[in-house]
Amino acid sequence: MASSSGYDTNKVCCNSHPDAPLIEDYRAGDQICSECGLVVGDRVIDVGSEWRTFSNEKSGVDPSRVGGPENPLLNGSDLSTMIGPGRGDASFDEFGTSKYTNRRTMSSSDRALINAFKEINSMADRINLPKTIVDRANNLFKQVHDGKNLKGRANDAIASACLYIACRQEGVPRTFKEICAVSKISKRKLGGASN
Repeated sequence: MASSSGYDTNKVCCNSHPDAPLIEDYRAGDQICSECGLVVGDRVIDVGSEWRTFSNEKSGVDPSRVGGPENPLLNGSDLSTMIGPGRGDASFDEFGTSKYTNRRTMSSSDRALINAFKEINSMADRINLPKTIVDRANNLFKQVHDGKNLKGRANDAIASACLYIACRQEGVPRTFKEICAVSKISKRKLGGASN
């Protein structure tokens, strides 16, 4: 698995053959003189990128960015930082209470959306529905939630109704009975939320 060096190897060279090109063994991390086989550098770390980016690619994905994917259905507050539990006296005040608590900046609206999306996903998994239906149900729930059309109704009932409607719209109809079997709500509440 040896190959010719791909970056500047002038810094390391063989004492017996300073002009000889070096061969890199990526598996062992060695630099080897091509003339005499002497290992002149070992445990070499490849600092190059682990991906290739081409200038004519239109994908828009930048592999140099890190972090989880954002949910386009949320208002951008799905990004947060969690502070781990502290150790030692510096982490606690004089009353023994932790100084650093995880204060989420997520709004109650986004928390409600996330909980509903989890519920929709859970119900869909139990009756083996494809992701397209889950996505449609999530979008329906977001529209209803943003429009505040069903204020006062339980989010579980609305989520179940959105899943029922998404199934019908995608041509994979499920009965009230099937949706109720995987949800926490009654057939009556599902009927009221889906009208």
